[in-house]
Amino acid sequence: DGGGALTPGSEAANAWDGDPDTFYDALAASGSFTAAELQQSHHLGAIHFVARK
Repeated sequence: DGGGALTPGSEAANAWDGDPDTFYDALAASGSFTAAELQQSHHLGAIHFVARK
């Protein structure tokens, strides 16, 4: 869906420790994208994620 990878309580959200350096790695661990794809999309402004633990 392009925006639900880090929904609260999801596996990826639980895996992310809040460190920006590991943000994309945690998303990639959800299996939806690779870290590189997420970084590229983020820089293009195409994907906006909000994560709250």
